Amino acid sequence: MEGRTLTGKFVKSVEVVPEKGIGIDDLRNASGLLSGVVDMATVPENPMGRPGIDPVSALLEITRGTSIEPVPHITPRDKNSLYIRSQILTAIKFGIRRFFVIGGDRISPQVQSKEVRELDVFQTIDLIKSTAAGTGEEVEVGSAFNPYRENESKFAMKKMDSGSSFFITQVLTSAEPLINGGFTRENAFLIAGFMPMKKRSSVSMLEKMGVRIKGTRFERIADSEDPLGESTRVILETVDEIRGLISGVHIMPMGDYDTATKILECI
Repeated sequence: MEGRTLTGKFVKSVEVVPEKGIGIDDLRNASGLLSGVVDMATVPENPMGRPGIDPVSALLEITRGTSIEPVPHITPRDKNSLYIRSQILTAIKFGIRRFFVIGGDRISPQVQSKEVRELDVFQTIDLIKSTAAGTGEEVEVGSAFNPYRENESKFAMKKMDSGSSFFITQVLTSAEPLINGGFTRENAFLIAGFMPMKKRSSVSMLEKMGVRIKGTRFERIADSEDPLGESTRVILETVDEIRGLISGVHIMPMGDYDTATKILECI
């Protein structure tokens, strides 16, 4: 990627989920595996509604000394507008110029905490843009694209009106949601999200998340003796099918960065 715009190349991106133990060896190991292969790395903010490692801090370490673009997740679920402004100012001070806004999973009942949500996703996108403008810096803000939600294109256009310039889809299992949704790269920079599956049970997990598996080639994973190998094959097949509709690929490997790099090296 050149400059501050996602243009000119097919972007390869990976989601990194930092371990919660002491030390940063996991971040350094991820960095070593991804460097030279990945253009962009994201880190979720308190995924599954449970306490997690701060995405800005984690990405500063992961991308240190590499050409990987750091893209922290920003959610209004846990913070008011003052804290979000502070978070963006911190990121900008350390050179981060791209952010990914997402509503966030519901807080886990085990955490016994309350959501904030002073702002919605659209207001958060606008706040990030205006906060950056106040520093004289230009930033890009991305947001999620749910291909399984009815009228998703309307939500995407509203996000674009708020200032979103790129999208990462939820986990894809076929080209059909993108084709039928009528939202293609002519409208915005669209990055397709995929999740390699190590276990057959992962199919059921994704279905509970609202991802459609039945009727797609991803059904093969549930019957395979090698779920991870089959998952890799179907991801590559699906990318080939939708390449003309997307501008990049985002892998959510649940910590298996070796598999993520192998997939991206084949794209």
